[in-house]
Amino acid sequence: LSLTPAGERLYRSLTRIELLERNLQAELDELQRGDYGEIRVGMHSARYAVLAPLVFPAFQEKMPHVSVSIIGGRTRTFEKLVLSNELDLFLGVRSVSYSSIHTIPIAEERLSIVISDSLMRQYFGAEADAYIRKFNDGADLGEMRYIPFIGNNEYGTVLSGEIKQYALSRGISLYTPLSCADVLANLTMVASGRFALFAPQMYTRQVLQMSSRENPLYIFPLADWPVHHVFIGYNSDLYLSKSMQLLIDLIVDAAYICSNG
Repeated sequence: LSLTPAGERLYRSLTRIELLERNLQAELDELQRGDYGEIRVGMHSARYAVLAPLVFPAFQEKMPHVSVSIIGGRTRTFEKLVLSNELDLFLGVRSVSYSSIHTIPIAEERLSIVISDSLMRQYFGAEADAYIRKFNDGADLGEMRYIPFIGNNEYGTVLSGEIKQYALSRGISLYTPLSCADVLANLTMVASGRFALFAPQMYTRQVLQMSSRENPLYIFPLADWPVHHVFIGYNSDLYLSKSMQLLIDLIVDAAYICSNG
């Protein structure tokens, strides 16, 4: 079933009225009771796992009476939930599809290849040190085509399709004997020295924490991969309470720390 054009206009008007009512109530509550309530945030589970330790303890300390509800998903889903007033904020990647969503840029992100020292030496032998120096400036996927990668089999993920297209456009067939949607679990497998992994730049801090002196992990930027923009999005009509603004500031700071180690 789908709405008629008139029905679509009525629905948009009603959701905007609902948001304005929520804004008014939020402003009144803030004046009368201070910082209370709930913030609903859309965030992919892997990014939540990376950002949460830096964001939410600090937020809870300053806003003990404001709860945060995390809803998993992807950017296009979050956009619709924000416009239907089912989300307050979301962490998105690339760009938004609706002019009514305001965005705050928080990072410019490249895709990296994460691989252990032992796996580099297994496949590149005596030339491993030379390749490590070379790949620090940008890894050539063609020179890594025989290395086993962990694929991401999460349903509907855009990144997996982009990686496949990137490889195919260069005549490369990736060797992916293992696929898993859990990025942090995949990093554990990479640390074991048996697989390499494609990982967004925001996971840099997590990678460095899992690296060891005996078998360090390398983070090589993927050559010629376009920069993607990471942002916080919300309805442009939304009233930003003090607690929401604090949460946004903490996410911005955490994203910088995570992306730069």
